[in-house]
Amino acid sequence: MSGNLVTLPGTEEIIQRLKKVNDDPYLVERFYPLIAQEAGRELLPQGIVLMLSLKVGDFAPTTHTLQLEALLSMSIPQWAEALIDDEEAAKVAKVLCDEVYARIKEELVAIGEEHRVDPLVTRASGEIAIVSREEYLGNLHRLPIYNPTQADFEAVCPHLTPEQIAQAFTPKQKDEDVYVAVPPVKVRRGYLVISYSFGDTPRLGLAFSKRTPASYKFKSQVQHDIFYKTAFEDEAMIYAECNWWDMLVLDSWTDYGEVYLQDPMQLDFRLRPHTVCIIHWTVNRQWNTLINDHRAPESKLWNKALVEITIDPIEGMEIKGGRGGFTEFNCAFCGYGLGLAGCENCGHTFADDGFRCGWSTPLPQKMTQLLRKAGHKFRKGPSPFSWGKSSYINPIV
Repeated sequence: MSGNLVTLPGTEEIIQRLKKVNDDPYLVERFYPLIAQEAGRELLPQGIVLMLSLKVGDFAPTTHTLQLEALLSMSIPQWAEALIDDEEAAKVAKVLCDEVYARIKEELVAIGEEHRVDPLVTRASGEIAIVSREEYLGNLHRLPIYNPTQADFEAVCPHLTPEQIAQAFTPKQKDEDVYVAVPPVKVRRGYLVISYSFGDTPRLGLAFSKRTPASYKFKSQVQHDIFYKTAFEDEAMIYAECNWWDMLVLDSWTDYGEVYLQDPMQLDFRLRPHTVCIIHWTVNRQWNTLINDHRAPESKLWNKALVEITIDPIEGMEIKGGRGGFTEFNCAFCGYGLGLAGCENCGHTFADDGFRCGWSTPLPQKMTQLLRKAGHKFRKGPSPFSWGKSSYINPIV
């Protein structure tokens, strides 16, 4: 990463600035060093946050990181309670009156702004394009592209200059496939990887999604990812932070799955239902535990546990991370769970191709709302009655 993108504020500089706000010995000795140590990583404006994290080489969320997020977002009592133990909480709250608390936050923001350098300036001898997330995502959906032009490369690599693109897509060995990191669209501190294959017909395609350890909100949530460096990954993550930081999220969920929404009224030549779309979803509890929890209908438990849902395959690729996935099948006609050879709710049947395991849990309400917003029309239900059912008490078709 280019060193001229950001100037790191020194620890002593931050401490001295905060001492001018309030020089209470307790704050100076107990808290200002901690704040100064972490300020460059979590308290500066968006865009600079990731750069500084990359610069110091430690992505992983820490206790200090979470404490300092609390400093900027919570009230004084909440912050004191989150930052220290109960014995010291009263002392901190006493020192930090509203005025001092507000001035400390203002000073931290001011320090961040003073050290901010716009990363979207010309680098080397070329320029980086500034595009919206929607435009960039649309460009990714055009992949794969055969016999790509320079414009095609630039459309999916807005974070690179023309010179960097030429460097990135020149193989080190003849006919060797090239892999390059491009900005993420959903998960913070992860990235997408595109590939360029040589041969009779050159092909530019979307290969896979990659993570860094810091893409997981807590260290204990890190999945089975294999972490290794990809060309231009730092530039890719920085670009996303600078351009659509407010649309990125850290991975805070437990399990990932997919729902194939299939229409039993549209059958292919083998009499199998047509797949309308695939819904990608994450939940905040283990899926196997959820479906074995019989205290409420599965659909309601599912709805409550949902964290992320999308019908965009690229977003789905990102939210999966290093997890395995669960696959279910539901009816596009009524939203009910599909059995082996039909839908129990609307009565439509099809050939059992051995692809479905069969269940009768209807789509949760959040999913039906997402589908309707996307233009899908259920021709029957799902009814409130069906949402009250659970697959463990219903026969499978």
